[in-house]
Amino acid sequence: VGATTASIVLGAKWGGIIALLDIIKAFVPTLIFRLIFPDQIYYLFAGAGAIAGHIWPLYHRFRGGYGLSPVLGAFLVMDPLGVLVSNALSMFLGLVVLRDAVIVMVAGTWLMVLWVWLVRGDPAMIIFVLVANLLLGFAAIPELSGYFRDRKSGKVNIDEAMQKFPMGRMIQKYFLKTTKPRD
Repeated sequence: VGATTASIVLGAKWGGIIALLDIIKAFVPTLIFRLIFPDQIYYLFAGAGAIAGHIWPLYHRFRGGYGLSPVLGAFLVMDPLGVLVSNALSMFLGLVVLRDAVIVMVAGTWLMVLWVWLVRGDPAMIIFVLVANLLLGFAAIPELSGYFRDRKSGKVNIDEAMQKFPMGRMIQKYFLKTTKPRD
């Protein structure tokens, strides 16, 4: 139901559009609550609701997407710089250091825990980021277990794994474009 499925079925263009819409789906209500109640943590509840609603939508019999895009949308309201730094570090770790597609895809959200703890120090934000990551991890258990099983048996290639996700294809294209030797 999410951007990954749309990308596989409809192509990268539609997967990217749906990923952007999923980000906006969490960003807008989270931002509205943050603007209306600037001194309260209601926006964190709105973000958690958007994430949970994406993963377990009522209108699809509680079978939705993984939740990465709505997590990013809610995190952008909470701390845009943290999202940029943690995801850039995630890409570096996944593509350059560990060469693992899963690291590229999910380490950024887990690095937000460290960022919020060190930079913000707000217990409510820390709890929200942990809850968002647990929801994301819980939704991805079937796919991650299959990925790790295939990886252990030597069936996984980082290039093939990146091609399965719209964000992965985008990251791969950017990485190839920026690292190819200049004439």
